[in-house]
Amino acid sequence: MLAILLSNNEIPVPYLYALWLGPTVMQGSIDPTNSWTLWTIGYTKVAHGQFLKTALPFGCLMVVAMSAIGYYMLG
Repeated sequence: MLAILLSNNEIPVPYLYALWLGPTVMQGSIDPTNSWTLWTIGYTKVAHGQFLKTALPFGCLMVVAMSAIGYYMLG
């Protein structure tokens, strides 16, 4: 998908990077199969479902904020 958007040459590359970075960081931060996420879940003794219910809204908010900042700075 990114290659298709890049080939169009209408959207600046730094802005596309900012849009791509947010979801990538969110996946790495709240994926319950990552070792650091499993360690956190085990240390806090929180169920996986409860962790996702707590982390997912904050992750989505981070992606929206990152996209907005990227738009105003680079778009």
